[in-house]
Amino acid sequence: TAYRELAKGLVSVDKASALQAMDKVISMEAVPQVDSHLNRAGLYLDGKQYAEAIRDYEICLKLMPKSRIALEGIILAHDGAGETEVAARYQRRLQALGPP
Repeated sequence: TAYRELAKGLVSVDKASALQAMDKVISMEAVPQVDSHLNRAGLYLDGKQYAEAIRDYEICLKLMPKSRIALEGIILAHDGAGETEVAARYQRRLQALGPP
């Protein structure tokens, strides 16, 4: 959608505006979309908003349990939040998927 493209363009300029655009994209989706939540989670992760990133990565993993990108992101978010045991649990889950 136009909002998704706008959010992508704003990332390098203004992360707050990009987050607002992604919030708008997600609010307009009748069914949660993995890409939208991955994009917003990445913005949250980049801004060290770990709890918010974790929330979006969890949504992604409910929709796509074997998403390597979501697993890698949630590992980074939990690690950043100081939750190393939880990060290790997700790391084992990622490793169980085998090579990409």
